[in-house]
Amino acid sequence: MQTKFDLVFNQLQEKIDQEHLIKKQRLERKNRKLQPIRQPITKEIYAILISESEVILYESKFCGTRLRLALVLLLVTGIRII
Repeated sequence: MQTKFDLVFNQLQEKIDQEHLIKKQRLERKNRKLQPIRQPITKEIYAILISESEVILYESKFCGTRLRLALVLLLVTGIRII
């Protein structure tokens, strides 16, 4: 009788531990920090960037540097062009 009681008690304890683990996993999943969603670049934006980078005047080096940096970041990060 005692062995059956111990067996049932152990099974119940395992079930309770499993439920606690599931609740803990749900809470961790709920509170995790989400990555920002990458938005694809459109063909129009890409065409504007390319056309602007081709006609860069050396008087506006700051603007040209920003455009080149933007193109490099697009290339490195692998953002899709739709």
